[in-house]
Amino acid sequence: MQALEGERRAVERLYSTIEKDPRRRGVSELLWEVIRERRFPEWSMGFQNLRHIDIGRIPGYSPFMFEPLTSTSFRANPSRAEKLLLLFREKR
Repeated sequence: MQALEGERRAVERLYSTIEKDPRRRGVSELLWEVIRERRFPEWSMGFQNLRHIDIGRIPGYSPFMFEPLTSTSFRANPSRAEKLLLLFREKR
């Protein structure tokens, strides 16, 4: 999951690049909104393989992490994705 923030045209160009990148599959826009100030101004990208980790023990763990990001409930309620990102921001 990734949050893109910035000037509208720059975000649209970046999203288009991400969408066309052959290394990515299942790119899906969950939420698009105009904001007054960035919500993640100091955030950088990160990755952690969770296959061999008891994710229930990770600080900030939330049970809806078991639901796939492609699920219909994420599409039906995009604010859940924003909530997840905000949880990560607060726990880092």
